[in-house]
Amino acid sequence: MRIEVVDDYLTISAQLEHKTEEEGRNWVRQEFVHNSFYRAFSLPNNVDPEQLEAKMKNGLLTLKIGKKKGQPAQRIIKVN
Repeated sequence: MRIEVVDDYLTISAQLEHKTEEEGRNWVRQEFVHNSFYRAFSLPNNVDPEQLEAKMKNGLLTLKIGKKKGQPAQRIIKVN
């Protein structure tokens, strides 16, 4: 599995290759499976790619992405 951040995009990709072979007295059967996936997500401007953490447990990928320090907090402005 490959996880990377390039130009404010988080990309996750992986490839799986599997080969099985079964032999009989007068025959041989081979099976090849190739699977791959690719996902890309746009990240907000306040994300710090250096604070990216990834964990894989029981087939579940968990990502934690930290914010840059010094970014202004979001404000809600009332309109009168």
